[in-house]
Amino acid sequence: MKKSVAITAGVIIVGAAAWLGGTWYTGQRLAEESTVRLERLNAELARAFPDLQLRFDELSAERGFFSTHARYALTGKTASARNAKDEALEFDARIDHGPLPLGALARGHFLPSMAFVQTEMVPTPSSQPAFDAAQGKNPLSGNVVLHYGGDASVQAEVPAMKYPEERAEFGGARFDGKILKRFEGVQGELVTEPLSVIASKTDDAADTHIELGKITMTVDSREGPSGLQLGTGSLKLASMTVKRENDSTVQVKDFVYHGVNKESDGLLNGELGYTAASILVDGAELGSQQVTFKYARVNAAKFKAAMDLSAKLTEQNQRDGQASNGLTAEQSRQLAALGMDMLADNPTLALDPVIWKNDKGASQLNLSVTLVAPQNPQATGLELVRQVMQPLDAKLVLSKPMMTALGTNVLQSQGLSPEQAAQQVGRQINTMAGMAQMLNLAQLQGEDLVTSLLIKNGALTLNGKELPLDALQGMLPH
Repeated sequence: MKKSVAITAGVIIVGAAAWLGGTWYTGQRLAEESTVRLERLNAELARAFPDLQLRFDELSAERGFFSTHARYALTGKTASARNAKDEALEFDARIDHGPLPLGALARGHFLPSMAFVQTEMVPTPSSQPAFDAAQGKNPLSGNVVLHYGGDASVQAEVPAMKYPEERAEFGGARFDGKILKRFEGVQGELVTEPLSVIASKTDDAADTHIELGKITMTVDSREGPSGLQLGTGSLKLASMTVKRENDSTVQVKDFVYHGVNKESDGLLNGELGYTAASILVDGAELGSQQVTFKYARVNAAKFKAAMDLSAKLTEQNQRDGQASNGLTAEQSRQLAALGMDMLADNPTLALDPVIWKNDKGASQLNLSVTLVAPQNPQATGLELVRQVMQPLDAKLVLSKPMMTALGTNVLQSQGLSPEQAAQQVGRQINTMAGMAQMLNLAQLQGEDLVTSLLIKNGALTLNGKELPLDALQGMLPH
């Protein structure tokens, strides 16, 4: 019995010693890595927001055996405002040392972790308006579990806020996710509650009411071999209403955006697009929409070089006070040269599909183009089209019943009777259809006006009829 008690006591002592030793080691490691993490964070902020000059700094730190108390400051200003005063937001952080921080255990993280961090915004002159709007709650708080592998599990919350002078109300937001080691990627979900804003450009201008319903955003991305973010993302907006007094009201319901970006053998492939279940203007139902843009064989390294150059030139122009003038001729030439260089990989771009639909039918556009490097890089206009597009294939289907219903709803919202609106729209669509057929711009197939266009090997085919490519001359800028 005494032996078993001794063994048990020994195990407890060894376990306690191991835990205390791990806690001491973790505290030391946290202190050593704090500077490195801040440097990485600031580098990422500079890369992502070059014009804001955002920076995190540690103002103070009181390190104990089991925990550390620290204060951090986030400062920033616009790059163009050379003499602007830095705006600062300060945050208090309590850092519980691992390997088994109690805060992490309480939130279901049972594996050993480096630390559990609880953070809250601190009242300062810059943050006081946010504290006032939060009505007694902290305007930004969160907690982070730092894992030994370098990843971090993050939760952050913004409470409901009211800004009476700005006539704005926000229902709050919450983020749950994970930031991968060395900021290589992020996974998570951000949910924002309804937002209401009343805005006007001047005191005499009519008010514009903007209401956004609940928004859910998801992201799962990581840095790819070429330094670009790869993965998936989505945004779901329950509803949006924009109403200007004594003017139009626009409503969008169930708006969904999605994006996918992949890299294989140094080439990017992916798509982005949106759907809107219902669009209304002044109560007139305009139907639903779907737009999907696809791309393939885009050279990742060259695309990143073009993005980096564009960001660099934009930042340079902002510092020089030239932001309103856009890019100079030389800067545009540099970007155009990089864009031309990407054509060596024969990238393909497509709108597949674009759909506008209502209860009477659907109209649809499908377009794809494969781009190749021109034999003469100095070619312009029609000659450049002939050399670069190999091929361009497009098909447009316009539903006459769908367009009639759409136009009728719009005219009814403007005061016409259903009969007057239908007659007027019907005449206009029949006239348009007749002219399109007469000029061979479209063919009538049942209730649909159909146009097909193919540009390949320097030749143009419109609705099955071969035409000289010069027929496009009037459509191109001179």
